[in-house]
Amino acid sequence: MAECNAPVFKPANAWACVWLKIIFTMVILMLIIGTLGLILLFESGRCLIKQYQYRMRYCTKGNENPELPI
Repeated sequence: MAECNAPVFKPANAWACVWLKIIFTMVILMLIIGTLGLILLFESGRCLIKQYQYRMRYCTKGNENPELPI
């Protein structure tokens, strides 16, 4: 089982985070609907979704640690 690490990114302001949350939510929905949920069967697909969720959750704080598991 491969480890899924958090993405590295700089903190953003509140308004940018609102837009990123909207966009990332739409991307996650399109990935799940577009693949008929098959993306969830693969470790890399689940990791990608976790990384989007992590960015949405910690948008204003950022992350500098490339080896932080999620």
